[in-house]
Amino acid sequence: MIGSSEFKTAVLVVMLPGKNERVETNQYGRIPPFQGRYKLRIMTRRSALSVATCFSLTPLLSAFQGEERKRLSPHETVSVDLGGGPVNITYGRPYLKGRKVGQQVAPFDQVWRLGADEATKLTVPATMKLGSVNLTRGSYALFAIPGEDKWTIIVNKVADQWGAFDYDQSKDVGRFVLDVKKLSTPVDEFTISLDKQNSKAAKVTFTWGGESVSTTLTAS
Repeated sequence: MIGSSEFKTAVLVVMLPGKNERVETNQYGRIPPFQGRYKLRIMTRRSALSVATCFSLTPLLSAFQGEERKRLSPHETVSVDLGGGPVNITYGRPYLKGRKVGQQVAPFDQVWRLGADEATKLTVPATMKLGSVNLTRGSYALFAIPGEDKWTIIVNKVADQWGAFDYDQSKDVGRFVLDVKKLSTPVDEFTISLDKQNSKAAKVTFTWGGESVSTTLTAS
């Protein structure tokens, strides 16, 4: 049985002529009270709906949540040590598969998760600077707004989030703009690289399709 700490209640919307009814499940994903067989009656002026159910909604709702959060791309963590411990960037690596950046994937002028599935996550072990954004020790989400000639890189304080669906600009630590470099050979799989320049700095490069943008990560 799934405990209350592992399952969130869900709201079912039952559509009837002239009216929608909301039915909230309990902490176990069931329509309460659940005792083997439960008859739910929802009455409106014009109609009545009688629903007899003899099974738990838990498998159905769990399957729905699993499908919603199913990873569709491989994931990778790249690291570099600039003193004080490793800097990590964890991200999903989608493939183009014939699609074009700025159109079917990573649409221009829209906030993008800078990868696939979860938002890309940057973890720094000490005070550092990414582009023009100052960072303290901790984890951050990275987003981008791709463009034809420039990309805006966004650093957001909510490190763990799925995609950009719940992105909140008010939670931004900062953002900066990078010029796009056109590539002669397109890269099919989205790639983030961390190339150490010296003991205190690394080059961070984001590459996909025929485009690449780079910035610098520096330790204080």
